[in-house]
Amino acid sequence: MSEYKLTNRAGFKYLLTQKPSLRELSQSFLRLLFKGRKTTSQPPEDLDRILLIRRNHLGDAVCVLSLIQGIKETYPDVVIDVVANSYNAEIFRRSDFVHQVFEVPDNWLTKRYGALFHPTIRSLRRGKPYDLVMNASGSYSSKAACLALACPGKFRLGVSSNRRAFWDFVWDIHRTSDEFIEPHIVQRLGELFRAAEFKLESLPHPRLRAQSVKSLDNTVLLCPVVRRIESRWSDERWSHCANLLRDRGYQVQWLAHRPPGRNEEPQVAPQGVGALIDELARYTAVVCSEGGISHLAPATGVFSVVLSGKEIRESWRPWSGRAVLIEKPNDIQGIAPGQVADEFKKLNNEGSVTAAY
Repeated sequence: MSEYKLTNRAGFKYLLTQKPSLRELSQSFLRLLFKGRKTTSQPPEDLDRILLIRRNHLGDAVCVLSLIQGIKETYPDVVIDVVANSYNAEIFRRSDFVHQVFEVPDNWLTKRYGALFHPTIRSLRRGKPYDLVMNASGSYSSKAACLALACPGKFRLGVSSNRRAFWDFVWDIHRTSDEFIEPHIVQRLGELFRAAEFKLESLPHPRLRAQSVKSLDNTVLLCPVVRRIESRWSDERWSHCANLLRDRGYQVQWLAHRPPGRNEEPQVAPQGVGALIDELARYTAVVCSEGGISHLAPATGVFSVVLSGKEIRESWRPWSGRAVLIEKPNDIQGIAPGQVADEFKKLNNEGSVTAAY
C-alpha cells in the first residue's frame, strides 16, 4: 500500500514542479481519494444482490452468462443485475437468470468519466448497495473500474493492471491477468469469483432465450462475414462448402453476404442483436467464423461449426457442447470445405449432436 500513498504535501509538490497532464492530475486525485483505504476487505458472508459489469463485445457477454448461471446454481435466491452497453445489453436481457440490465450507451464510456454522470448510473447510486460489484472480465479495464467505483457496492471484485494502475484501488480483492491459472475466459471468470472465497459449483454452457423456434429443418445458415481478416474464408471456399452441404441433402441460406453466383439462395440480414439471436435459433446448424456469432449460435441450442485462423481453442472457443471448432492458425484458407461438411456427421436424424469438442 505504501507505494500508492500520496500525501497532500507530495501531491502539491508534484503539481508545482512536474507540470502534469490532465491524465496525471486525475491519477493524483484518485490516489488522494483512496488514501488510507485498505487494499482488501472481507467479502460478505451472504450474497443477496450482485451487480456484474460487462461493457462490450457479444461473445464475451455470452461467456459471462456461464458465470451468471453458475452463480444461480450455487446461490439460487441471489438477484443478479448487469451493467452493459447498448451493443451487448440484449444478450443479458435474453438470459433467464438476469434480473435487471442497466444500459449505458457506449458514447458515454468513450471518455471514461462520462459514465459517472449518465442518468442510469446516477439512479443506481441512489439505490440500495449491492453485496458484490464485479468486473466480469478476464482482463484489466479502467473503464470497468470507473463504473464499479460509481455503482453502490459493499465489496468490489475485479481485474487489476499488471503495472499497478491507480484504478486498482477500486477493487477490494483483485487478480492481474498474469495471475490467472486457466486460459479460457469462462474459467477466468470462475477463478475471479472464487478468489473472494465465494462458492461456485460449475460453469454451465450459456443459454440464450430466443423468441423464435427451429422452423427451418434441414437448413444450414452460412455466415461468411467476419471482422478479423485472419479468419476470413474466401468466397470460393464458402461456395464449395455450400455445394457439399447441398449434395448431402441440406438447404443453405446466407447471413449478410452471398458469394458470386449464388443469388438463387436466400440471404437474411437481421437488424439488431435480438433479431440476430431469433434468426440463428431457426436453423438446424450454423457455419461461421470465430467471433460473436460463434458464441451466440450454440447458446441458442443450434449446432455450430466454427472456423478460426487464430489460436482460440484454449482461450476463447465457444463454451458449449453444441459447437465444433476447426482451427488452423495463420492459414484459414488451409481449412478445406470437406472438413466442414464432414462435421455434419455429428448430427443424427433428430438434429442433436452426437459428438462435440
